[in-house]
Amino acid sequence: MIDPKIIKLFVKIGSLLDTEKINLMEKFPELSSLDHVNRMGPDEWRNSIKELEKENLIFLVKALAYIEEKLNWCGGSVSSVIWCYNFTSKKYPEIANDLAEWIVKNDRNPYAPTGSGMSNFHVWEKLKLRDIRKENQKLEENLCSLLGSYNFEVFKNSILSEQISKMLKENERKDELNSLKSEIQRKIEENISLNFSIKELKSENRCLKRKEIIHKFKDSSTIEKLRFIASQPDLPLDFFPDEWGLVGEEDLKKLTPEEIEAISERMKAKRKGIWKKLYQTIKEKMF
Repeated sequence: MIDPKIIKLFVKIGSLLDTEKINLMEKFPELSSLDHVNRMGPDEWRNSIKELEKENLIFLVKALAYIEEKLNWCGGSVSSVIWCYNFTSKKYPEIANDLAEWIVKNDRNPYAPTGSGMSNFHVWEKLKLRDIRKENQKLEENLCSLLGSYNFEVFKNSILSEQISKMLKENERKDELNSLKSEIQRKIEENISLNFSIKELKSENRCLKRKEIIHKFKDSSTIEKLRFIASQPDLPLDFFPDEWGLVGEEDLKKLTPEEIEAISERMKAKRKGIWKKLYQTIKEKMF
């Protein structure tokens, strides 16, 4: 099960997306330690959100898609956006198309929202067809009200031959359109491959940087390590080994008030683990 507090946080973020611009890390700093949630499986999500009402499910899905895009959370074909969208669209099929359109516009994950590598392309096709059908239906209703039912049928029959003639001409371009569609699909597949290569490179660089830092400080004292953590606000605490957080009270007394404040600021958003324990120790002892 996913922590209900995390679910509640995502629902809150989703409820704000259509009404205001959000600086995620400024307003919700706790997101810095939650990227692992975006790779949780479908069963965990299903069991955690099955009791949510329709509106809150929509907020949840939108928040996951928005955060995945803005914070570059890694998810790909196993993104939580996919599991939550599939669950929501099956439970409330009447909102599936609108929700899919929102996701495609706000999240560049090529697998969102349905899980297929070509989902964005096909979702746009379906949405375009849906809009065309709606426009045609509205046009027919307006013409019927103007002409009357009988005259409207006569009108439709009178233009049928023109439509057939037009369709025959359009069919002559079938090969050209198919070729164009194939080219679009090829470019989408190339883009998917490029996106994954970039993400893999970023992941490798992150791993190398972590190894370099660990090696550099392997012989350093606990205090030196803590001071380094305090000086690197752009690196999440999960980036550093947990053993760096095993600090005794005597060591903490060696830090200046400014260093204590900087370290506390880094740890206050943590909900569990070694960093949460260290934060509680600092607060209880009032270093």
